[in-house]
Parts: sequence; structure tokens; C-alpha cells
Amino acid sequence: MKICDALAHGARRLRAHDPRPEATVRALLAHVLDRPESWLWAHDDTPLTDEAQARYETLLDRCAAGEPLAYLLGWQPFRQLSLRVTPDVLIPRPETEFLVDLALEKGDALAKTHTAAGAPGGDPAKLGETPSERPKNAPEPAFLRHATGRPDNDPVKMGEAPSWTAQNGSEAAFWTHTAGAPADDRQNSGETPLRVADLGTGSGAIALAIKSERPRWRVTATDLSETALAVARRNARAHGLAVDFRHGRWFEPLAGEQYHLIVSNPPYIDPTDSHLAGAIRFEPRGALVADDQGLADLFHIIDHAPDFLVPGGWLLLEHGYNQADAVCRRLHRRGFDAVAWHADPFGNPRVSLGQWNP
Repeated sequence: MKICDALAHGARRLRAHDPRPEATVRALLAHVLDRPESWLWAHDDTPLTDEAQARYETLLDRCAAGEPLAYLLGWQPFRQLSLRVTPDVLIPRPETEFLVDLALEKGDALAKTHTAAGAPGGDPAKLGETPSERPKNAPEPAFLRHATGRPDNDPVKMGEAPSWTAQNGSEAAFWTHTAGAPADDRQNSGETPLRVADLGTGSGAIALAIKSERPRWRVTATDLSETALAVARRNARAHGLAVDFRHGRWFEPLAGEQYHLIVSNPPYIDPTDSHLAGAIRFEPRGALVADDQGLADLFHIIDHAPDFLVPGGWLLLEHGYNQADAVCRRLHRRGFDAVAWHADPFGNPRVSLGQWNP
């Protein structure tokens, strides 16, 4: 079988399962042959060896069964990085890149506007930003609708976002909504080395992206899974990035320390969600599912984060499209200022944040 025939054959096999089968089979065959995809075009009449054809057919079978392309290839792009991924880690998604954008934005504001103290805790007068005054009668945010065409049929990206109603100056009236991505400031390394903690790092995507784009910041990342940490450390070595990876649940490895930014993409899918039987069944369940309708880990992080934030520090959390209201309420009740949720580039509420000013 020639390369051109293999590509056509693969596309026919995957057409019922994949909206872009041609792109998928090019990636698979290039992976089998250990060649760039451009090489396939220039050598489309080259015959495959029996071994290469057998490996290609095996990958097509796994792909047709729903296994994510990232696991078949062993890597996934994330911002400026190419990250190794295995079934031990969640596949980094475009929505999480938006969490990194917001973290960089908040960190740059802290670094540029104030002089951070060298010791954990720091000088409260020099850290953070003055929270904006909460409006007493904030309008209800616009109703956001589902954007189609998302990868991997991720259930947290489906459906419609709930509207928020501010009643009699209730907590909801205090929250602000910001749609779209923040201004791109990736080239500005900031003026002060900040301390950043990434909780539940998985492949290391968030921690490594932040470190690669803000090399002077001191980044620490935790995970309960030793196998996930092994993947993250391998990614760090591959990119020459110095991140302090620690084993343990959420804040446990950070005892006695404080940070300017705490970021996390924790499990947030309801255990009863029917989509867990879909494509995401190949991903580690522990990185996807949380009790209490998917809110247990989000609430745990919110409740304990103040003990690990410097005055003026920020907590930023990725969550499901329908969880912004619950997460913002919890942030507000815990005493965070400047509580807000942000829509991802697909139009879904995706990240909530708050600033700690004791």
C-alpha cells in the first residue's frame, strides 16, 4: 500500500467518527513513519512496509474506538509548548490556555504595580491591587450560548450557560463578567519574580506554560499522582524549565508557604454525567470527576487558599460551563474581593477568580 492509498483508506475508516479525518490520518501516518506531515505529500507514492502498515492499522482501530489522538501520538500542543501526554494525565485543552492568560495578566499587574517582598507573606501594603468597588445593582450578565466544534466532546463544554440574576443587592449583584481573552502580554516578563502554585498539575501544562512565558517567576506544582508527576517532570526537562514539582493532595506539599498566584484546573465533572461514557472515558477519572455535582475539589481549594496566599494574591480556577455561579458564591462567602468570572474564547463561563485581602 502506498502512502496516498493509506491516507485515503484511513480517511474512509474514520469519516463516521471524526469531523476532520484527513488531518487525523496524516498525523497518524506521519507518527508511524517518524516523518513530518509535509514529507507525506512529497512522497505519496512511497510504499509502506508491512510493519508500518500494521502499526497504522492498529492506530486507526484505536482512533475509531474513540481514543483521543493526543494519546495515540503521545503529545499535545499547549500554547508555545509541545507536551508529552499519556493516559496517566488529562489532555491539555484550549480552554485551559485561557486560564494561563488570566494568570499572566494578574501576575503582571502585581509585578509592575508593586514591589513584592522577598519572604513569604510579604508586606501587605506592597502586594496586590485595590479591589474595585462592588456595584450595588450590577446588571445581569448576558446569556451565553454554547459554541460548537469543541474537541473530544468534553461534557463541560456542552449545553448553555446559566444566566445570573441579582436580587435585592444579593451576592450575585457584586460579581462582574468579562467576556473574551485578556490583552496579550506574553512578551513582558514582569518586574518582580512572583511565587506561583499550580494545584493538580497533571502533565504540567499550566505550570510549564507560565514558567516558559515568565521565566523569572518561581513556579511550584503539586499532584496526588506520582505517575502524572513523572510525565510533568519529563516535560519540564524536555523544555529546560525549572518548576518545583511536589507530590501530594492540593495544598499538602505547600505547608507554611505563601504565593502571589494560585491556579488550578481541578476535577469538576459530576460523577453521574453521562458523557463520562464518551471519549473522555480514556482519560484518568481522578482528573475529571469530583463529588457534590463536580464542586467538591473546587470548594476545597477555595476554602483553604487564603492560608497560602500573600495579601493581595489571586486565586484562579477553571470550572465547568454551568458552575460559575456556585464558584463565585463560594469565593465571595470565603471573603475574597474582586470576585469575577470570565468567559473562554468559545463563549462559556470558564474561569472564576478572586483576590485575597485579609
